[in-house]
Amino acid sequence: SIVIAVSFSSSLTLLPRAGMWMVEVKRIFGFVMLGMCFYFLGYIMPLMVVWWLIAAFLMITGIFYLKTIAAHDTKFWRAFKNAAGILCIILSVIVAYKAYTFNLNQECTNNKHAFWLDNYPAAIAQAKQEHKLVLVDIGAPFCSICKAIDNTLFAAPEISTLLQQKYIAVKIDGSDSSSPCNGHVAGKFSARGFPTILVISPNNEQVLMRWGGELYGVKIADFVAALEQTASQVR
Repeated sequence: SIVIAVSFSSSLTLLPRAGMWMVEVKRIFGFVMLGMCFYFLGYIMPLMVVWWLIAAFLMITGIFYLKTIAAHDTKFWRAFKNAAGILCIILSVIVAYKAYTFNLNQECTNNKHAFWLDNYPAAIAQAKQEHKLVLVDIGAPFCSICKAIDNTLFAAPEISTLLQQKYIAVKIDGSDSSSPCNGHVAGKFSARGFPTILVISPNNEQVLMRWGGELYGVKIADFVAALEQTASQVR
């Protein structure tokens, strides 16, 4: 250890000395860490609210940098604070516009899942009438893996087409036990975690297939094959 210390002792003089630059670097990392919180808020709060929060955060950050320009700052830090402040304010306006137009965009996005029902008894009745199986997706607003499966697997055209042709698909909020239509579903099928995805026979409500979070790693072709094989059981 003495040899290593002696060997690298001359290199220590190359390191920058402590000063105000360390305070500024800590502030930058602090803002970055605060910004990362919005990623996780997206799983428990409406996205429109998260966009407005991001816009407010950027505006406050921009004003902070512009207001903290001091006479003792070096030329570099003055330029940095000016650039960071102006950039954050510009970005806040862009994000605020995105939040303002979010509702219109959301309507367009939801069209790809328009065939999903949200009423379990109605789904069972329709499946009996049309002689189809029921695919039940039991999730929760705070479930990140549920959203990931929705945006990848269930968003695939092959799966969407298959579900519309051979299944009655219904989404259930398993965290809402007070729902008069769906509140009993999670308990009825022993859904101990989210997501719980089931294929059910509407006649006797027997579970034919069951998946959990592992479905996120399943290939689209494999899931299509499983759904096709299960649907073939319908007489």
